[in-house]
Amino acid sequence: MPLNTGACIAVYSSENLLHEKVKETFALYDDLAKKLYALCLLMKSQKTLELKNFDNALLDYILAWDAAFPGKPYFNKLHFLMMHLPDFVEEYGICGRVSAESHESVHTMMAKSKEAMKRMASTKQKYRTLFARATANSSSIFSSTETVNGEEYLVLFGGQGRIHSKYRDQFLYVKTGRAPDDWVDGFLQTELC
Repeated sequence: MPLNTGACIAVYSSENLLHEKVKETFALYDDLAKKLYALCLLMKSQKTLELKNFDNALLDYILAWDAAFPGKPYFNKLHFLMMHLPDFVEEYGICGRVSAESHESVHTMMAKSKEAMKRMASTKQKYRTLFARATANSSSIFSSTETVNGEEYLVLFGGQGRIHSKYRDQFLYVKTGRAPDDWVDGFLQTELC
């Protein structure tokens, strides 16, 4: 038992009714901390990560959270871990690229893109190049199409559901940040660029 936990439990004598409650609560906090540590090790690692292992560590942490804080809502970053990071791990087989140090590498990627585009005379070509680089992996978002009641739907990769094909461009814009070509063309025709 960590020193601080022992000090907190020792606030009440073992005869006090609150002693056991404090002891049980700190045991839950200790378990939560251990599960968070294990999850963070996976997130920090730069080694290949199997989705199953990440999902198991994440589930262990969520269950420990629910036990330690029953009825308490999840915080925003936990929502991100639960709803978005597994997709990243499934697609890239690694989680470490989203650690803080990796965000620093975004600057390098942006600098390389900026360097590649600065020699381009056409603003339109610059935008097209930037959008193409930003969405290099967008083809893996949709796995197939299917027809339901005569309407075409795009099936999302990994069994995540489907969307009506008429919303393809809007979905890609929200999911990847890539504006459809006709939107870009409209922008390029304005006086803004």
